[in-house]
Amino acid sequence: MYLSEIQDWIALAYEVHISRTALHMNIRDAGISYKLLRRAAGERDEDFRQEWKQEVNAHFTASQMIFVDETSKDDRTIYRHYGRSVVGNRATISANFVRGERYSMVAALSLDGYEAVDVVSGSVDGEKFLDFIVNDVVRYMFYLFKCLLNHLPAAEDESLPSGQEHHNPRQLCNSQDACASRNR
Repeated sequence: MYLSEIQDWIALAYEVHISRTALHMNIRDAGISYKLLRRAAGERDEDFRQEWKQEVNAHFTASQMIFVDETSKDDRTIYRHYGRSVVGNRATISANFVRGERYSMVAALSLDGYEAVDVVSGSVDGEKFLDFIVNDVVRYMFYLFKCLLNHLPAAEDESLPSGQEHHNPRQLCNSQDACASRNR
């Protein structure tokens, strides 16, 4: 809220007039600062996020992780960029937007950098997102796996207990690659 809006609210709610300067000093002394507003997703569940972070930290390393996110650019209406909140907390605004032409980008990022990127006109829906995961991210990871296998020494036949199949990793990789090529 702007100081004038807070000033008007105090006047209406408490029938007290306070100057903007005095109001500013009172707000500052209360530990509230003026900062850039951040929009927060209403669907965020902090308890679930903490539980997920603990599970990931217990079972994965950073090199095993790939993060996928979507971003977009469009012509949005102007909204306030700054607001007030207690020091140490972010200032948040709930905002509705009017959009013009929209472009979306989906990217997969790992410790090694961008693994896959796709830019589309409009929004990324569930079908486009799944297509990106299967045809860009998984295919790239499969390619990396195949490259790693090509640098391994040739697999030797080892005897396994009866009833279990034994595949040469290179043969498995090549047969899956052939299947992927036929389905394109």
